[in-house]
Amino acid sequence: MKEKNSKIYKINGWCFALVNGKLCEIHFATKNGKSEILAHAYVKREEYKMKIGQKMIDDGIKKYHFTWRKGVYKQLK
Repeated sequence: MKEKNSKIYKINGWCFALVNGKLCEIHFATKNGKSEILAHAYVKREEYKMKIGQKMIDDGIKKYHFTWRKGVYKQLK
């Protein structure tokens, strides 16, 4: 059975960010120049042992801070 309001997205990318104060991978899609967060997954820093992974984490958590509540993401300044 198919939902009426279901949307099909092509994931354009992912990045590391802090969501509710925890490290996450965020998956997003871009449509008409506007990015929309599709999902996030909590991860542990120890899972990424290579230097490039650690650098990506450091860069991501400096730039991106979000809250997620009731299915809505809000970016913190």
